[in-house]
Amino acid sequence: ITPLTSIDGCLALIKDGYKSKKLIDTSVEQFTELKNRILNILAFCEVMRGGVTYSMEQIDLSVFLPKLAESFVQDKNGKKIQYEIKCEGKNLFLDIERKHLEMIIGNLADNAVEYNEGDGIEVRIGARRAGEKLEITVADNGRGVPPEEYDRIFDNFYQIDKWFTGNIKGIGLGLAMVKQLVTQRGGEIGVSSKLGQG
Repeated sequence: ITPLTSIDGCLALIKDGYKSKKLIDTSVEQFTELKNRILNILAFCEVMRGGVTYSMEQIDLSVFLPKLAESFVQDKNGKKIQYEIKCEGKNLFLDIERKHLEMIIGNLADNAVEYNEGDGIEVRIGARRAGEKLEITVADNGRGVPPEEYDRIFDNFYQIDKWFTGNIKGIGLGLAMVKQLVTQRGGEIGVSSKLGQG
C-alpha cells in the first residue's frame, strides 16, 4: 500500500460520511510521508545535476556533529534512540557546504534508525584523522548488511528486500544521494558490517 492509496481510501470513507479521527490522522500521516518522498526525489535530482550550490565553509566536526545529532529523531515507535558522538584528536576541520554535510550525515543516521527493529537503538557517529584523510563513520546496532548487498545499497531506488527488516519507508534514494555528494567532493564511501551486530 502506497501513501497515495491510503490517502485516497481514507478520503473516500470520509466523503461517504464516516467520521473518524483515526481516518484523518492516517491521511495526515500518509500525506507527510508522500510529501517527504517527493522532496527526497527533488533533492536527489538537484544533487545529480549539481543544480543547487551552497557557500563553502570550514566546519569543525567536533562542534558540528553534536549539534546536528540534536536535530535527529529521538524515538521510534516509542523507543528512545541513543546517539553517541565521538570525535578523536584535533584538526577535525572539513571544507564543505554545511547543507550538503547535513544531508550526508542525516541520511546515514536516518538509515541507521530506519533499518533497526531492536528495542534499544544506538547510532554512533565518529570523526577522526586517518593520515591525510578525514574519516567520518556512522554505525548502529541493527541487523547489519549482507556482504552481497554492499555495492548495491548505493544504487538508485534500491532497497534491501522487505523481509530483511520489515516495513521500510522511503524509496531507496538516500544512500545514492549520499554517495553522489561524497564523490562529487573527491571523497570515498563504503560499508562494513556484521550480520546481527550492525
